[in-house]
Amino acid sequence: MSTLRERIGWQDAGPNSAMPIYLRLREAFKSAIQRGDLQPCDALPGERDLAVSFNVSRVTIRKALSGLVESGLLNQRQGSGTYVCAGPNRVEQALSRLTSFSDDMRLRGLEPSVVWLKREISHATPRQAMRLSLSPNETMCRLKRLRLANGTPMAIETAVVSTRHLSDPYLVENSLYAVLEIDRLSFLDNGAPIEFTHSWYRGDAYDFVAELTLRTTTND
Repeated sequence: MSTLRERIGWQDAGPNSAMPIYLRLREAFKSAIQRGDLQPCDALPGERDLAVSFNVSRVTIRKALSGLVESGLLNQRQGSGTYVCAGPNRVEQALSRLTSFSDDMRLRGLEPSVVWLKREISHATPRQAMRLSLSPNETMCRLKRLRLANGTPMAIETAVVSTRHLSDPYLVENSLYAVLEIDRLSFLDNGAPIEFTHSWYRGDAYDFVAELTLRTTTND
């Protein structure tokens, strides 16, 4: 049976390694979980045993594991131990671009599917009418669905589209954008808003990454 060091692919670094050892440990455990070398509900040894196994202090082990607990990859149960969280591998989604859920999952080798919770035509709410520049009496296709990847629930998504652009909500089977034949944008080419979507994603399955760029200015 392979040791924990082997399962996470751990290699001791030289004295000049730039990355702190607790971060290296954290990344090694994270990669092992994402690869499936550590399975959901697997129990980790206690802090003392981990410290001996990796030849580090218990403080280093505690710092490495705390980040994994905060990100939802590990679960620490008082009086029981530390376990790999049950659930899908986490999906990292960059906020610098918007792509369809189906495309995102297929790019990651996962098969997307959908369970429909609601498909109906109704009047726009004041908020929806304001966001989409519609009259309060305008009708909307309301689409609420559970999004899955390889059969595992990932998100609940509610989308509303004016019946000017989508006459029948039952025209949508899996991908809304395949029916509309538009890019993942909220506006048409003429600047008119077309779609308003509100999504709830699993916190234990998604990491949303925002890349911020500092704009520098010069004074003449």
